[in-house]
Amino acid sequence: MEKLTIKKQLFEKAIQQQQTLVRDIQKRLSDLKESITSLEVGSFGGSDDARREEDVEDIQQEKIHLANAKAELNKLEALFRDVQIDAKVGVGSIVKTEQFNFVFAINMPQIELNNERFMLVSDQAPVFKALEGKTVGEQAQINRHYYTIKEIF
Repeated sequence: MEKLTIKKQLFEKAIQQQQTLVRDIQKRLSDLKESITSLEVGSFGGSDDARREEDVEDIQQEKIHLANAKAELNKLEALFRDVQIDAKVGVGSIVKTEQFNFVFAINMPQIELNNERFMLVSDQAPVFKALEGKTVGEQAQINRHYYTIKEIF
């Protein structure tokens, strides 16, 4: 299969996973907001008041998670729009090494495509920093592990 097609398919899968995450967070937010409105106003210090305070804190955390998830989705969509074959490792590169296949974009669960697994890794991760700018055949060491680049696209 052509490298550009594989790269597009990987980004499409990653975008779908990230869209699911955004929807899940939005659902949790909605549920939390509903929970707050369903609680009866109790006496000061009552269990409903404590629960409401916890829900308010949870809502604030979920709002942060949602903003981060949306930002990562936007990043994936931008990389997909500008998808191209890379000669050097950079943000958006697919990199195959003897040990792992990487998609350098955001952190998320692995994606399987054509019986191969691809680890999605942030461009802030040490493995990306070590491989950034390198070309096929070059090697990088991260801790005690060596990664030799077999393919970039």
